[in-house]
Amino acid sequence: MSQAQIPPPPGPVLADTIVHTQDGRRVGWRLPDDPSALRDLRIALRRVLADWPADPVDLEIIALAVIELTCQCLREGAGACEVYLSREDASPAGEREGRERGVLVMVSSDGPARSVPVMAGTTPADRSAGEGLGLVRVYARDWGRRDSGTGVSYWARLALPPQAA
Repeated sequence: MSQAQIPPPPGPVLADTIVHTQDGRRVGWRLPDDPSALRDLRIALRRVLADWPADPVDLEIIALAVIELTCQCLREGAGACEVYLSREDASPAGEREGRERGVLVMVSSDGPARSVPVMAGTTPADRSAGEGLGLVRVYARDWGRRDSGTGVSYWARLALPPQAA
């Protein structure tokens, strides 16, 4: 086969960036019901996280949580997925204290759940986890799964250490 006959590689599968605030604190993507979209999500996610003020290890944990939740949603849900990431900075000086620095990750599918994963060694209350979700459970301050009947959603709150002054 000559070079002229080799088809070009397929373009990105990632359908749309649906949210990207100017300050980069909130971003969202819509992915087709296709596991190969994870590749493009990883690329887009790393571009966004590169501008975030956080330790590289914390950024890797955020990326891991986003990919694991998205992978689970694509595996379990039917239809396209929406992925949202929101960075919350600590309460600014002069504001009421209490807001911690962290990240909220939300992933939702358009269609009803196809199956509910079960992670070995879990209690019945924890039985909404696949193996990759065990890592999310370790790193997240809180996380969960919701099946609304018209779609399935996963979310996680990840703490970020305070920024150095």
